[in-house]
Amino acid sequence: MRLAIFGAVALALVGATPARAQATANGFEAVASPAMPPFMRAADPFLLPATSTPQQYLITQPEKTASYRGVNSCLMADVRIKTVKASAPITSTPTPYPGVSKVTSPTATVSEMTGTRFMARWGEWLGSTPNPMGGQQRIISIMLVPIPGTSTDISGLTCIFELGYGNGG
Repeated sequence: MRLAIFGAVALALVGATPARAQATANGFEAVASPAMPPFMRAADPFLLPATSTPQQYLITQPEKTASYRGVNSCLMADVRIKTVKASAPITSTPTPYPGVSKVTSPTATVSEMTGTRFMARWGEWLGSTPNPMGGQQRIISIMLVPIPGTSTDISGLTCIFELGYGNGG
């Protein structure tokens, strides 16, 4: 048993921190897990303006990317975001943000109860869901939602959400 504990401590000291321990006849032994590669961004992030009303944007997901990093830089609100499907042929107008068009045709939308929530002033790395429309073009629906437990009025607020595609994480 002392040897198993010593082994786990030795692994931790050399940087091979085990993800879990496995029970053996002599106690617990460290079981190393393969390391997750760091997130590698494929291109500059898309900047998506978010308000308390769902907005839909058309972006082109970089080829061969399987994950994304979302950053909510807003201090006053959380963000809900979701890839949605078009209900009609897609029409859009340019925005001042590179690679981002505002969708003007009917689509599904995110709501206060759907999609992924990004907390205020926080970022996450997530696996990318299959695109409901197929291909590289995605319609992203995004909206601001109140931070739970606060009474902040976010009706006139606009925040910029950063959406960067890549691999790893």
